[in-house]
Amino acid sequence: MNGEWFAEIIFIDSIDATTFLFDLYRSPYRDHERMMTNGPFSCERGTIMTVLFIRQDGKNILKKVVSA
Repeated sequence: MNGEWFAEIIFIDSIDATTFLFDLYRSPYRDHERMMTNGPFSCERGTIMTVLFIRQDGKNILKKVVSA
């Protein structure tokens, strides 16, 4: 569903400088979804953060890290 969302996520791993894998925090499912960014992004594996992102045409695009 397209739209703007807040979510608590767990950083899994970088794919490249602007794409990373994440899981939803506290979710029983481990789907390793992709999140794209507008610039270089890196973080320590397992970091839990609250983010604002948009979902557009089946893609997750990070707008802002609210807290980490």
